[in-house]
Order: sequence, then C-alpha cells, then structure tokens
Amino acid sequence: MSDEMRANEMKDEVIHELTVLQTTDDANQEEVVDDAKKKIEEIFNDLQDWLKDNMDPEAVKAALEKARQDSKDVLNRTKDRLVEIGNSEQFQSTMEAGKEFIQGTGEIIIDGVKAGTDALMRNDTIKKIVDHADSKLDVLRESEGLKKTVEAAEEVTEKVNKAVFDGIKSFLYKKNGE
Repeated sequence: MSDEMRANEMKDEVIHELTVLQTTDDANQEEVVDDAKKKIEEIFNDLQDWLKDNMDPEAVKAALEKARQDSKDVLNRTKDRLVEIGNSEQFQSTMEAGKEFIQGTGEIIIDGVKAGTDALMRNDTIKKIVDHADSKLDVLRESEGLKKTVEAAEEVTEKVNKAVFDGIKSFLYKKNGE
C-alpha cells in the first residue's frame, strides 16, 4: 500500500471516529466535531503535500507516526470537549426538556389511539368484525396442520441456508487455495 493511500486510510478512520463521538444533534457538539474534522483535514493535507516531496522510508515512517499522534491528540481533545458539553447544565436541561416533551406527546398520542379504539369498539358492526377476526386467529393458532407446515418450512429453510452457505464456503476456499 502506498504511503498516500495509508495516509488517506488513517484520515478516513479518524474522521469516522469523530463522527461516532458526536452523540446528539446538539449544535455545540456539531461545532466541536466540525472543528476537529477541519484540524484532521489540515494534518493529513499537510502530510500528503510532504509525502509528494519526500521518499526516505524512515522520514515517511516518522511523518506518518506524527500524523497519527497529532490525530490522536485531536481526538482526545474533542472527546474531552464533548464530555464537557454533555455534562453542562444547559445541555442536560435541554435534553431533559426534550425528553419530557417527547414523553408528553407520546402519552397524548396513546390516549388518542385508545379513545379512538374504544369509540370504534362501541360500534356493533366493527365489534362483530373484530370478534370474528379474533376467533379466526384463535382457530389458526390452534391448528396442528398449520403448526406442522410452519415446522416443515423452517426445516426446508434451514436446509436451503446450509446449502447456500456451504456453496459460498466451497467457492471461497477453492479461490484462496485452502
């Protein structure tokens, strides 16, 4: 793998780690992560420029290690800053308010659904339809024939899966010479 490719791979890994560090859509967290991404871009752009003009293996190795260490430092500082933001009272109160809002909204929706269901069940025609469907489902649940069919289908599916994966393994092992 070329040094440029290795540098790009390192940069992509660090950018991914930064993205994972951001735990919410909070603007403050987003700003911290975006700033860190810019620093990482600078580190690796400088490294790419430097690699174009330098071929000494020891110097390249040292430059890659320095970029790795600088990236690690940026990640650690970013992580610490995100923890600070996450622990701040304003952030905690914002998160708590959001949680309460979602819970309240959810309760309202659930109450509305329950009220709608109750109103529908008071209608004799709908009640008969639901009761009839419920009784048909009970018949299906108790059907030995259906249970045997499901078990047979499960066995067939397992055999098909085994055959497919055995074929894939056979292909891969032949290709790799194992």
